[in-house]
Amino acid sequence: MSVLRILHTSDLHLGAKFTFLGLKGKEHRRQLLATFSQIIDLAITAQVDLFIIAGDLFDSNNPSRQTVDAVLSGFRHLDNAGIDIVITPGTHERIGRDCIYLHEFWNDFSQLTIFGEGGWNSKKLKNIKTTVYGWGYDGRHPGDILKQLRLDPADDSHFRIGILHGSLLRRGMVEDDEVIFSQESLEQCGLDYLALGHWHSFLDCSQGKTKAFYPGPPEPIAVGDNGGKVILVTLSREDSSEIKPVQVGKRRFIRKVINMEMVSDSVQLKNMLKEWADLDCFLSVSLRGPTLFPDLIDLDELEEELSPLFFGIRISNESFPAPQFLDKFRSTGLVTSEFVRIAEEHIKNSSGEERLIAEEALRLGLAYLEGRIKN
Repeated sequence: MSVLRILHTSDLHLGAKFTFLGLKGKEHRRQLLATFSQIIDLAITAQVDLFIIAGDLFDSNNPSRQTVDAVLSGFRHLDNAGIDIVITPGTHERIGRDCIYLHEFWNDFSQLTIFGEGGWNSKKLKNIKTTVYGWGYDGRHPGDILKQLRLDPADDSHFRIGILHGSLLRRGMVEDDEVIFSQESLEQCGLDYLALGHWHSFLDCSQGKTKAFYPGPPEPIAVGDNGGKVILVTLSREDSSEIKPVQVGKRRFIRKVINMEMVSDSVQLKNMLKEWADLDCFLSVSLRGPTLFPDLIDLDELEEELSPLFFGIRISNESFPAPQFLDKFRSTGLVTSEFVRIAEEHIKNSSGEERLIAEEALRLGLAYLEGRIKN
């Protein structure tokens, strides 16, 4: 075989509860299954040779029977189409006595490989002249995992594919995780393609001759996920390749920050939020910075009014009273004026998280002193 076509996905988290979505959690669980079915159809339509799931297909080792049946149905379609399926467990389905992949129903598929043992294992897929190396996640901390990978020098496969659920070492950013690998070991590993999972954003990690990618989850799992994609990979023995991210996700979970110093009143704030209206968007908004109207923001009322415009919306108020707003308290009762003086001094002399806490203390303290918050 001179060309190998792969569909690479990961971190589907089927069966996740999504408690932060409230009543919409069940609806999003159904969407995850619908998107999984769409991915199966895409693999068949694109006539891929290999279907890879790089960990966290399920959100736990105890998915519902309905969720398992949906996966089994999708795999039957792939099996009938002659497509090899390869899975490695992720952090949510780690290898152990209760691992979902120990069930016998997986034995029904002639072209399914599950790396259900700890450490590096390999499987030669003869129909497509490919050897796949997978790390079965069992919760250990083995250092730079790719340094432990050993390719068989006698292997006559046309392509060598790796599957790993773990984190890329990034100095000053990501220096430790349950499974980790470095750019240096990636460059020297000898693989043609490394299918990665665990990070919830699309990312190109390629080094040297090894193409390596995180696709991110096909549907968002948490606020801030930058996924929504699967990857169609075409590898050629002529040393050419094509990496094509394909958008499959329906929903977006996004985070926004509004600087309240730039907002003149609650009407302007409401209009700003309406500009992001999208029925397939869960919007998480943080209100930050000094505000002239801290006593006029009713978050519950604002969320209730705007909720028909979004899949979901959550607003957190991390703003603090602006100096102009505080002027009216400086000559009031001794307790209030002294509280304002101490709080402002603390804010001025602090930074980072400590400053955010001090600003929140000022906002809440004034609300208590004015009777807007009661015990």
